[in-house]
Amino acid sequence: MLAFVGRALTSAFLLAVAPPFLASAAFADTGPCDAPQGPPQYPDKFDWNASYLLGDLGGMRKTAQDAGVTLCLQYNAMIYDNAKGGLKRGPIAEGQIYPWIDIDLGKFTKLDLLDDTYFHASLYSMQGRPITAREIGSFAAVSFYEQLATTRLGTVWIERRFLDGKLSLRAGQLGVDDEFIISQTATAFINSTFGFPSWMATILPGGGPAYPLPGPGARLKYSPTDAVTLMAGAYTGDPAGKSNPNPQIANRYGTTFNLNGGTLFIAEAAYSTAYANSGVDLPGTYKIGSWFETAHRFDDLQFDNTGLLLADPNSTGIAKRHGNDWGVYGVIDQTILPGGKDGLHKLASFIRVGASPSDRNLVEFYVDGGLTFTGLVPGRPTDLIGVGAAYNRISDAARAIDRDTRLFAGAAALAGTPPAFVFPATGFAPVRDQEVMLEALYTINVTAWLTVDLDVQHFFHPSGHVLAGSGPDIGRPIRDATVFGVNTQIKF
Repeated sequence: MLAFVGRALTSAFLLAVAPPFLASAAFADTGPCDAPQGPPQYPDKFDWNASYLLGDLGGMRKTAQDAGVTLCLQYNAMIYDNAKGGLKRGPIAEGQIYPWIDIDLGKFTKLDLLDDTYFHASLYSMQGRPITAREIGSFAAVSFYEQLATTRLGTVWIERRFLDGKLSLRAGQLGVDDEFIISQTATAFINSTFGFPSWMATILPGGGPAYPLPGPGARLKYSPTDAVTLMAGAYTGDPAGKSNPNPQIANRYGTTFNLNGGTLFIAEAAYSTAYANSGVDLPGTYKIGSWFETAHRFDDLQFDNTGLLLADPNSTGIAKRHGNDWGVYGVIDQTILPGGKDGLHKLASFIRVGASPSDRNLVEFYVDGGLTFTGLVPGRPTDLIGVGAAYNRISDAARAIDRDTRLFAGAAALAGTPPAFVFPATGFAPVRDQEVMLEALYTINVTAWLTVDLDVQHFFHPSGHVLAGSGPDIGRPIRDATVFGVNTQIKF
């Protein structure tokens, strides 16, 4: 019986220190790749102010666009240094080659049947090593494009539009993070949680159908007016499958197309005054949504299948099973200072809140928020400065299993029969509480095709205050971490 208790407590420890690369990072893979500073420009030779570094590629890009084809190639590069705390310290560099293509099929084929039909496909080719899993140990990944080194198929879909574009249906390999739960203001930040919230990336099977693991799905979108948008989608419940406990290895090349992990349903309603000629001085966007995951077995975090505590020596060690999971969320983007007509001196804010049931989820409550200001530095009208924060609350059930574990381990030790553990697991680990991440960045829009981000992030209680499973401090609580970095994006 004591050996069983040791195995049960060891399992609880391993769950607590599971490497964060099991959760996916966020990345907006939507296209097109036109520069954010106005319409694309295609000079015949190099022009510093062109939309792309390589200009018109000898006429190829303009010719392709006239035929309905948009060719895109972006390179993302970052170097980050964990200067303090975490699993271990040191600099790490990563790079990503990100090509994609968008095709207006009606324009390309000249077939009336394919009018208002669009095709999109992308690839992710990653080099280097992810800093979060190796050095930080947090839920929230340091970089929005961080993933294991590989070349992987990204999103691939066809979209048909109806009613003059008010209604659209998209199907293929999709990322739920490309259209749902999005704060446009939050996308200015580098940490992945400001895209696809680390709350969902942590609790959904395989990290959810989101970057870097989109999956089979379909989405219906209806915008009856400029201000109102309604969306609903159905996605694979597990984009990775079960061939490996690490989802990114299980679906290493993005070609698993798993349909055996249930279904993730999601719906969202949005009201916005942030559209042209809205007449609103301080525009905003307000969203509410919910998701529901079916046909997947979600383990209870505290009780076994007979109702006993999982940490109890008499427990079967088999967690009570829940047949579904769900969550609700809200998003607010609000302009505080409208700035000038050119966007100079614009102050924007955002907040997102989400929650899920405590009994089956490691994280039960999430909130993030922040501010961005454009044009703070004289002579740099498009540069942006931002501060943001994200909070993941460990669920009551997860906290309870930690307390139960300490109680039974203490009782066994007093009885002179301490349970066996596999190092570095212990029955006296801290009770998990929350992870808090802060980020401050300065974005330099050097040209339309070159962006440089100067970034600093600080993590309080990575993964909720757990023991390190690797590094020089193995077996001790992961220390708060401070990370400095430079991120560069180049559009070719």
